Amino acid sequence: MEKYNFVALILAFFAGYIFKTITYRIMVYNQSSEFVKSLADRMLTLLGTVVYKMAIVDQMCVLAMSKLQDSEEAKILRNQMQDNFKEWKKEIIQDFKDKYPAEFDWQVEFIDWQGAMEELTSIYKKGSE
Repeated sequence: MEKYNFVALILAFFAGYIFKTITYRIMVYNQSSEFVKSLADRMLTLLGTVVYKMAIVDQMCVLAMSKLQDSEEAKILRNQMQDNFKEWKKEIIQDFKDKYPAEFDWQVEFIDWQGAMEELTSIYKKGSE
């Protein structure tokens, strides 16, 4: 009888250890997921701020160029700046998605710049509530 009690104790110990390990791993995964999502949200917020300020600087540059030089040259400069800006936005979103941890890919809900800005809008709305 004591032999069966000892075996039962050993099995209970291992069952408890396995349960604790699984529970701990799930908890750590959830906390890591929240951490990564929080950083991604802050990164999108920073990106939105940078883009907004870059757009203002670009507009000031084009305005200054139009007053100093030929307006046709200012239009060409503005178009070049807009093209470069669009290309940069595509690259930054692609890099963001490529560098995002693979375990948490399911958190990224956007595929392009417009989707990222919609996500940023929802982040701002959540923050204001």
